[in-house]
Amino acid sequence: YIFSLVPPHHAVEVAEMGSCVMRRKGRYPLYLDCNSVGPGTMRKIESVIKGCRGEILDGVFIGSASLLESKTTLYLSGERAEELARLLEPALRVISLEGKVGDATAFKMCFSSFNKGLVALFLEIISAAERVGRRGMLLHSLEDFYPGTVETIRRLLPSYPIHCERRIHEMEELASFLRGLEQVPAMSVGICSVLESLREILTDQVEKKGEGGRWTFDEILEI
Repeated sequence: YIFSLVPPHHAVEVAEMGSCVMRRKGRYPLYLDCNSVGPGTMRKIESVIKGCRGEILDGVFIGSASLLESKTTLYLSGERAEELARLLEPALRVISLEGKVGDATAFKMCFSSFNKGLVALFLEIISAAERVGRRGMLLHSLEDFYPGTVETIRRLLPSYPIHCERRIHEMEELASFLRGLEQVPAMSVGICSVLESLREILTDQVEKKGEGGRWTFDEILEI
């Protein structure tokens, strides 16, 4: 088995490298792509692997790495999904989806846009409240009326300075996916725009802290 877990913009490149090695060695392990790409990119990866007579599965993780042993779930789709699910289940939570390569990726696209949409909406309105001098009041009111939602945003937002670029790419993939379904990607395009603004604002700060620097919710709001 080969598991591909790389930055999304390198996923096709890594698949091409893998296919070259398979062809040269004459060995064809099952290739599992677990990257945050859209169905269109997954189809390119499938074509690359099948082009060298290899077999491929589509895999997506939903949940954080810190919860890998308890809550985070690996969703699989493709012809040998059940086989790999049985192999991995003692160590991971695995769900095999009935369907073709690309179906797991499509599911992840739908799921991941929800939490990114929450964060983007929060950033947009908290910025507006800051401009009119009511940021603290708005945050207090949101925590009063929507405590669970604010708690989710408090948990998610600190990871954005480091992973903003990757999430922008994911939203671009989502927009492409929705257009392929003949659906207007209004929200995904808006999310992408907000995250691009966040990236510009935080660029200098991220460089000062370094890639391993830890961020808090309050630090991001202060910037």
